[in-house]
Amino acid sequence: MRLFSKAPKPGSPADRKAALALVPVILDSVSQSDGPNGVIRLHFAVSPGRIATLLGNGSPVMRTLELDEMGSATWAFIDGKRSVADIAQQLAQQYKLLPKEAEMSVSIFMRELGRRGLIALREPQPRQSS
Repeated sequence: MRLFSKAPKPGSPADRKAALALVPVILDSVSQSDGPNGVIRLHFAVSPGRIATLLGNGSPVMRTLELDEMGSATWAFIDGKRSVADIAQQLAQQYKLLPKEAEMSVSIFMRELGRRGLIALREPQPRQSS
């Protein structure tokens, strides 16, 4: 008889499926502008580090992140309704990628956007029945 059950390992199919079901939402603190060749530039504030704060320069610093073509296409699909899986499927079709490749690329990109504080990921809303 087993007394303790093991927690699912990160990267298990259940974790992957749950992560792909999350819906990315752009935070209000992020603005965007069009760059050259149809790319998107994201503008956001970054909090100063502890040393800058101690030295009296504690005001946020504005940063700009210029996305490449695929990053710009991915960003354009973030509407607060599409899941990570939906966005990956759109990119796979648009760029003729394998589904797994698109899922991996979009997942890594979303993780980086979240790390920078540009997006949040929320649970999908239950669908309304007609």
